[in-house]
Amino acid sequence: MRPVILRRGLVALFAAAVSFGAIVQAQAETLRIGYQKYGTLVLLKAKGTLDKRLALQGVDVKWTEFPGGPQLLEGLNVGSIDVGVTGETPPVFAQAVFLPPADARAAFERGSVDAWVILAPYQAAAGQQLQARTLHDGSGIVDNHQFYLATKPYAQQHPEVIKALVEEVRAVGEWSKANPQEVTEQVASLLGLSTVITLTLVKRQGYGAGFLTPEVIAAQQKIADSFYQLKLIPMLLSIQDVIWTPPAAVAKAP
Repeated sequence: MRPVILRRGLVALFAAAVSFGAIVQAQAETLRIGYQKYGTLVLLKAKGTLDKRLALQGVDVKWTEFPGGPQLLEGLNVGSIDVGVTGETPPVFAQAVFLPPADARAAFERGSVDAWVILAPYQAAAGQQLQARTLHDGSGIVDNHQFYLATKPYAQQHPEVIKALVEEVRAVGEWSKANPQEVTEQVASLLGLSTVITLTLVKRQGYGAGFLTPEVIAAQQKIADSFYQLKLIPMLLSIQDVIWTPPAAVAKAP
């Protein structure tokens, strides 16, 4: 029986990867969304409500799946997507080797790695398919928020599209909490998991979305400072400088 480290259930927050001055709005033609095999964006893609809503505004939604957060962040960096979602910094207790989730599972099954720090869909699958044992989750170690990120140009120019995204993320979260079985049927094929495993995942997942609070910003600053002290990043970062202050209409999104 092999061990698995479970990351805690997600609590959705909304951030942008940049700071903003004056907002110059323009008509968007597309919204390119990067997503992973977990979280509310998978549900939003399956339900199709954002696509339908933005189609009425002449905006085409394009979805791109990424194997992990680092690859998604690189997509934002090079401009191949406009919006994406990543999780919190994972806890590490031993010599770490980064592998994409699919490769990490294969290494775990072979015994090439002794433990696996992974997000919920893969943990649920490992528990049921491999009889893997959860050693510890992230409770008391990391807050493990989920962050929605946008490129500076897109959020500057298209705040109404961001507003629609925020509202639909919140709405699909509320619907999902009330309809776990229907959610399972819609997303199991997208996740590539059985309905039994997907239902377990759906019931564990956190839902909702809110704008960043001073407490969350401070926690992220602490992580950035620690990374600098450990020489994992080359310079000090100011998290406050890359937080989006939304226009009033977006901030009041129900």
